[in-house]
Amino acid sequence: MRLSAHAATLGLLGLALIFPQISRAADAHGALRLSTSAGADTNPARTFQGSGTQPDGFLSAVGSAQGEYLNAWAQFIGSYELGIRKFFSHSSNDLVAQSANGELLFPVAGPWSAGVEARAKDRRGGGQEYTDLVGSAFIELSLNRDLVIRARGGGHRFIYRSYFPYSFKSTELGFRARYRINNRHSAFLFGEGGPRLFNATAEPNPTTEAPADLPPREDFVLVAGIGYRYRGPVSLIFSYSYGRFTSNSFGQTAFRHRVTATAGIRLPLHWSLLVDGTLQFTTFPDKVFSSPTLLLVDDENLNSLSLKFVHPLSAHWDFEVHAGVYHARLPGQVVTYEYLRAVAGIGVTWRL
Repeated sequence: MRLSAHAATLGLLGLALIFPQISRAADAHGALRLSTSAGADTNPARTFQGSGTQPDGFLSAVGSAQGEYLNAWAQFIGSYELGIRKFFSHSSNDLVAQSANGELLFPVAGPWSAGVEARAKDRRGGGQEYTDLVGSAFIELSLNRDLVIRARGGGHRFIYRSYFPYSFKSTELGFRARYRINNRHSAFLFGEGGPRLFNATAEPNPTTEAPADLPPREDFVLVAGIGYRYRGPVSLIFSYSYGRFTSNSFGQTAFRHRVTATAGIRLPLHWSLLVDGTLQFTTFPDKVFSSPTLLLVDDENLNSLSLKFVHPLSAHWDFEVHAGVYHARLPGQVVTYEYLRAVAGIGVTWRL
């Protein structure tokens, strides 16, 4: 169960390949899904190797709804997802996770529009409970639907219940641009950044004398990237991004190169394959990373490869087989942290 941007991308590709949308009115569209599965997880507690990882089986259920409403004066797009995972042997790893996204856009004049957008994720259970909230206002320029540019500004609040000093608040600015080359090919740019004020003091460099009064921890995040999308017999999305995460706290600065690829492929005998992969190259100027457990909150922070095979059973039912592997290697002050987790399962999905 991954309530993340990767899951959203795979979901969109899946809808494009095999999941028809329903229309309740001329200007309203929606889709509903309910998935159940059984499987195994080699590291359900999401801990580093050497910490006593114990594999376990699980049952899971994920329900989601997507919808949009369009008329002459406004456009609303929203989605919601709720997931539950129950483990057989260790109930302390049981999870309840949910996410929601919404966007309201108003035409202003000619190609210009303005609006607001928000997204939220919440996870309860296990060892990494958190709430992640983002809200912003934006302006958008759309030229003949071939070139769309959006600039936004807003706030971000992250609450990490397992260790509150990792929580932060931030003011963020961002942009994204998409250029449609033709009906099958398009390219996009994106970027965002802003300062983050944590609920903690900055850690001093252990090789120097610490100041009498430690300042609050302050980070600055800057991420920018480029990507390409192809829509045809095969659906493909490739992207590259570079992120700078600088901090006044020792061991928290990192520079990251990130490559992602997502594909939706039609196979023989009415099967479909959804593939999602991420490869990251991260350097740490301080030669250590002092918050390794924070990266395990979200699978997006890890090297990963996931596969999902889908076969329709009827007009509204699908059979699914899925598997994924997630990996990270981080330098610590004493040891190197190694993280490895594999998940696999089978299940069915009802869709409308």
